[in-house]
Amino acid sequence: MRRLLLFIFIISTTQFAFTQNASVIFEKSVKAVGLITDASESAFGSGFFINSDIFITNWHVVNSLSKSVKIKMKDGSIHTGKVILADRNKDIAIVKSQKNSNYYLKLSYPEKIKTGEKVYAIGNPSTADFKVFEYNFTEGIINNIAIDEFDITETIIKAKVILHSATINPGNSGGPLIDSFGNLIGVNSFYYDQSNNMYFAIHLSELIEILDSEKISYTFSGNDTSGTNQLKNNDSLKSYNQDEVKNEKIEKETGLKTYVSFGIILLGIVIIGIVITVFIVIVLKKNKNKDILKGSLIYNEKEFPIDKVVFRVGRERNNDLIIEDMEMSRNHFEIIRDNYVYTIKDLNSKNGTLLNRNKIQSTILKNNDSIKAGNSVFLFKVSNA
Repeated sequence: MRRLLLFIFIISTTQFAFTQNASVIFEKSVKAVGLITDASESAFGSGFFINSDIFITNWHVVNSLSKSVKIKMKDGSIHTGKVILADRNKDIAIVKSQKNSNYYLKLSYPEKIKTGEKVYAIGNPSTADFKVFEYNFTEGIINNIAIDEFDITETIIKAKVILHSATINPGNSGGPLIDSFGNLIGVNSFYYDQSNNMYFAIHLSELIEILDSEKISYTFSGNDTSGTNQLKNNDSLKSYNQDEVKNEKIEKETGLKTYVSFGIILLGIVIIGIVITVFIVIVLKKNKNKDILKGSLIYNEKEFPIDKVVFRVGRERNNDLIIEDMEMSRNHFEIIRDNYVYTIKDLNSKNGTLLNRNKIQSTILKNNDSIKAGNSVFLFKVSNA
């Protein structure tokens, strides 16, 4: 009997050693998670520290913010920083914080991320009336791991992704997806309501590829560092210019200066470098402006900008777009804006909402989508600001 009790004790303590209570995981991980916005606070998202001064979020989050951002942590501290890299295809962005964080997430090993594994999401989701629930914590499992192209409101994400069931909503974008040990396995990015609440995170391997290429430090779980070519967590990333996003072409050209021994040649290279730098800054600013997309509805040949986070359509006077159509419900449908993603949602209307002739409950809109409510037809358009 004593041997049996001892065996049961060993089994139970072993399981405790290899799993953690959800509340313990939350308390351990949330210290590294922040809410990212800018001075205007007109848009926001989620993110997390990967080392003492590098903060990770989504490309589509920083695309709606100014280059100078601020990060609010759960303990109330505020970090200011600048965007130093934004990868549109992988929907990943990197922010350099001006002061260090005492907390950052450790990484799981990419090959250990498996379908069926329990996962958790931490972020700052908002409701339809723009109420923010900071540092929200949800649980789910990995449903699948896939490599594909995802077309979302004129932005195509080409990356390896984790499909999971830990609920995320507008505002969760950029937040961490962690495993049952509190280790990072992905960066939450987007969701499809119409696909049985399937939520998508950019796979950890995609983030590691960017971090390695930029020589940014990170730490695997178990105190194993990421590699010999990585910087220590308390090293400053001197190769980054805090005022401009890194440009490899400029670095290579300016690197030639060390080989120039004659003053006149050096002066010529400096002048050329200045001209090229000014040109690239102008091009980057133009491209930045082009990337900002604005949505609108076309009805009866009139354009109605979707200039609110939640834009409602129906017969009632409290709607943002009032339609005199007796076949429409008082509050028929709404469009929710999450940075550059627009989601249409039927508000339990009597006759339903049709998107491209298909009845929907909730789904992401694309450019030139046709919406029918009652006898009224709308065209959804996106354009550069």
